[in-house]
Amino acid sequence: MYKEHYLFDEIPDSTTIWKYLDFDKFLNLLVTESLYFCRADKFEDPYEGTITKETMHTLRNTLDGFGFNNVEEMFQETMKLLDSSRKMTLVNCWHINQFESDGMWKLYSKVKNAIAVQTTVGKLKRAFDGVPQDVHIGKVKYIDFDNAFIEGFTMMGPFVYKRQSFAHEQELRAVVWETGTKNQDELLCEDSAEDHFIPIAFVSHGKTIKVPVGKLVETVYFSPLSEPWFVEMVKSIIAKYDFDFQIVNSSLLSDPAYRVAHSGSTITPESVNLPVAVLKAFIEKDSFRLQREEDDRLRTIELQTEAVKNKLRLIETRISEIAFAHHVDQLHGAAAIAEIGKQFASAAKPDYGLLYDMNSNLFMLVGNFDNLMIDITSSIIPEREKLILIKEAFFLFTEKCLTGLSMIALRIYHEQDVPEEYSEALTAFVGTIFKFMKEIEERKI
Repeated sequence: MYKEHYLFDEIPDSTTIWKYLDFDKFLNLLVTESLYFCRADKFEDPYEGTITKETMHTLRNTLDGFGFNNVEEMFQETMKLLDSSRKMTLVNCWHINQFESDGMWKLYSKVKNAIAVQTTVGKLKRAFDGVPQDVHIGKVKYIDFDNAFIEGFTMMGPFVYKRQSFAHEQELRAVVWETGTKNQDELLCEDSAEDHFIPIAFVSHGKTIKVPVGKLVETVYFSPLSEPWFVEMVKSIIAKYDFDFQIVNSSLLSDPAYRVAHSGSTITPESVNLPVAVLKAFIEKDSFRLQREEDDRLRTIELQTEAVKNKLRLIETRISEIAFAHHVDQLHGAAAIAEIGKQFASAAKPDYGLLYDMNSNLFMLVGNFDNLMIDITSSIIPEREKLILIKEAFFLFTEKCLTGLSMIALRIYHEQDVPEEYSEALTAFVGTIFKFMKEIEERKI
């Protein structure tokens, strides 16, 4: 749940905050009803979660003052600990602004069909009620990393500050720590010998935390460049998942209202009388506009195609990381999925925990495939290339997942006593798998 931290400056609960998203991230927010917290060392900024030059000098001088013989070793170990803290610290970012930002649209939405969600700091805090971890929320402080000293040199210290070059982001961040061990039994070890170490296991990239999205999000904004088909598609998806957000089409690039509302003009196309040179300039300008729109369309196709291919690669990597212990062996990838399916289908009573296990999480895997298909089918990629991408997606599903997932789906479908808490999720899970199986058969993949 939300917990104050003395290093973060508190800001009023009524403060408006924004998150600018591509469509796939917005869809993931709706489907999973969760916020993604990214490992601090995975951000593009190499200074993220590090200490300033002045702080490092102060730390070294402090160690020197203790008079130990192994000061250099202690300093290097401290630096390693700080580096490890970047892997333990997970961050979810928002933008503080009373109004929508043209700059943030351009920075955080790679294509013109983009979305922003708007809420308040208070609602973000309350969204973490019931979350077992402490979630610290506060405004980032922007400083000169060459000269400033980070006040309060603690675990949180490096994650409160960023370089002044990023001040335009006006970032509010939520921070959690995720630590564990490679072998949970080692936590029970009573060996206190100096050479006994408990290996820490880091999440691979980040983790999601469940939040009540319907209560968190106040308004959904569409980019000022969003096309009508995109707006209608997203509205239908929002309705499908029973969310009741306020919907706003951004007017950042609209003509000023006082010009549109001006009633003193009665000019019609038939009454315009302009010199030939002026008319020619208008025509040339219009041709440039058409060319620019075509360039934008081609660029959008290129970006959407690359995004789909990246997702395919990420799903393939995710499949390879799936692990399942079978007797003395540790199975991975397709073999692990097949064995999970076999054990689930043959058990006297299905173990639904197998589908949620952190090492497999087949629910998330199927959801990733479903989101990928939505991305492909809703894109403006030409039909021929779109069909190739669909076949690649289904070929990966068939080759790596179909054997295990089909056994799971059939067992759930025929199960008479499905726990109520799993019922809705399992229905969607099975429906997606059956839909894929049918399409694979029809496409003869």
